[in-house]
Amino acid sequence: MNPSRSVLFVMGSFARGRAHALLGSGRGLDASFAEGALYALTRLERIVPDLIVCDETLADMGGEDFFEIVRNDPATARCPFLLIAREKPARLVGPLDLWHAPGLSPQELIGVVLEHLERLGTRPPEVPGEGENSFSDDLLLDDAQDGGPTPDEALDEGGAGLHGTLELIGLFDLLTFLNQMRKSGQLLVQFGEVVAQFVLDGGEVVSAEYGVLSGEAAFSRTFAMTEATPGAPFTFHPLRQSEVRGLPHTITTPTQHLMLEATVQLDHTRAAHG
Repeated sequence: MNPSRSVLFVMGSFARGRAHALLGSGRGLDASFAEGALYALTRLERIVPDLIVCDETLADMGGEDFFEIVRNDPATARCPFLLIAREKPARLVGPLDLWHAPGLSPQELIGVVLEHLERLGTRPPEVPGEGENSFSDDLLLDDAQDGGPTPDEALDEGGAGLHGTLELIGLFDLLTFLNQMRKSGQLLVQFGEVVAQFVLDGGEVVSAEYGVLSGEAAFSRTFAMTEATPGAPFTFHPLRQSEVRGLPHTITTPTQHLMLEATVQLDHTRAAHG
C-alpha cells in the first residue's frame, strides 16, 4: 500500500474537526485534527503534513492569522494551506495558498482535499481494504466508542481503553488526544517501580499523583520523568463520569495551561544542560 498523504484539519469546533478527520481516514488519508490554532501549532512542531485545512474562524484566533504564522515559520512555510472562508483573502497569493468557500458537507470537503493533493503532485491515497486499520494513531485503541462510556453505560468486561509506550506517542500528544476526545478515566504511566497516575474528567486532568507528590507538582514531575524514560509504558482505563467525580480532585488549572507550563520547564531544563 502506498504511504498515506497526511492532512491536518484545523477547525472551529471539536465535532467538525473530528468528523472531517474520521471521513478522511476512511478515504485513506493520514488525517488528524486540532480544535484551534494552539493545538495545531503543537502538532506542527512535531510533523508537517502534506496539507493543512483551516476554518475561517477558530476558537483562539482567525484562520488568516493562523495562516500567517504558518507561512512565517521556515519549517511550515512550504506546506500547502487550504483556507475555508467566505471570501478569498488577499494574503493568499502563492501556488500553495488555497481557498474554498464554506458550505460543503464533510464528504464534499474531503473530495476537494483529495483533488488538491492530486493537483499538488502528491500520490492519492489508497482506500484501506477490509481488515486494514484506516487510523494512524501510534497507540493501541481497545475501545471503538468515540467518547468513552457515558455515566449510564456499562464498561466492557475487562475494561476498554488504550495502551502503548511514550516512545510511540509523547505524553504531551497523549494528553492532547485524551483532551480533544473528551475522555474520562485513569491514565497510568510506569516509570520503573513508580507509577504516575492521572485522573481525567471530560479530557481535563483533575488529579495527579507521582510517588509522594500530588496535584500540579505530580503533573510537572511526570513530564520531567518522560525525558529520562522516553519508552515508559502507559495504559488508560475509561471511567464513568460519576465515578470520576467521586474521586479526589487535586488540580483545578486547565490541562492546556498545565501542558504548556510543563513544556516550557522542559525547554529550560534542556537549555541549562546544553
